[in-house]
Amino acid sequence: MLQQFGSPAQLRKAGRRRLVNLIRAKAPRMAERLVDDTFTALDEQTVVVPGTDAAALIVPSLADQLKSVLDQRKLLATRIEEL
Repeated sequence: MLQQFGSPAQLRKAGRRRLVNLIRAKAPRMAERLVDDTFTALDEQTVVVPGTDAAALIVPSLADQLKSVLDQRKLLATRIEEL
């Protein structure tokens, strides 16, 4: 979700249905609950911090890097088990 929509405004603009469809591929049973929790948090947000728009440029990149690291860990775990 953060790879594609890196800011609260982008998440809200994407909408519930689009986010559920995006998440359902990776987490079919918890997609709706995760999106509901996300929108609950967005609705409770009362302060907009300066630099939020700049962070929206950085967050997707960081999410990509994290996914890459997790994929590498999974691959290494498989290789270690084989050894």
